[in-house]
Amino acid sequence: MYGETCTCLRGFSHDSRPISSPSLHPLRFALPGFGRLAEEVHAPVIGRLPEAELVAIADPDPERRKRAGSRLPEDKIFASQQEMLDAVEAEAVLIAAPPAAHKELACAALESGRHVYLEKPAAPGLSEAPRRPGLLGTSGVGGCG
Repeated sequence: MYGETCTCLRGFSHDSRPISSPSLHPLRFALPGFGRLAEEVHAPVIGRLPEAELVAIADPDPERRKRAGSRLPEDKIFASQQEMLDAVEAEAVLIAAPPAAHKELACAALESGRHVYLEKPAAPGLSEAPRRPGLLGTSGVGGCG
């Protein structure tokens, strides 16, 4: 499923530019939001892929951050996405937060130079969808998903 929907997990962005070299290191993912989907699906899948590594998790909820502690050391768990983006080296951000948060999270990740996998829907409605003309083209990174 992931290989078909997101070529980033195979080491390429949407325009076929290499974004990670398996010989150097796995593709490093940051995960903003540690709800049910992130905890039960995304984090375990990333953990099973030899070419991917989960390097950070951010969630504003203290209970979710506590649960994230079973996946990563405490210094890799953050209360905000911006704090996480500023602190860790990750080439990609996997966004599986509630749709109302997608626009803010995706735009911040793209603006920081990260590749983005955005779980659908992109937003709760068309009026809330990211409207950043040229952002993908000028940021030098590609989003997929």
